[in-house]
Amino acid sequence: MEKIKLDLRLFWAYTEGYLSQTADILTEKEIESLPVGAAVITLELASRFLGDYLTGDRYFRIDYPEHNLVYNFEFYVNISLLFACYKIN
Repeated sequence: MEKIKLDLRLFWAYTEGYLSQTADILTEKEIESLPVGAAVITLELASRFLGDYLTGDRYFRIDYPEHNLVYNFEFYVNISLLFACYKIN
């Protein structure tokens, strides 16, 4: 677990690029919710990895039998890190 890291530099690079094209059409609330959105999409992907593992690994390509379960765990760790960094409640 200590090898799983959240690279906030990448998050901010993506955010800055996104906002450079959309800031004039987004509301302040939408901009403020970007960290929550990152957590939600991460949760959605973690759920898909777990679902795929539980249904026989039919959607995502895997390299070994527990691969989707490992992905699921890594994504949940990243969600925890996002919550900790942004104090999302």
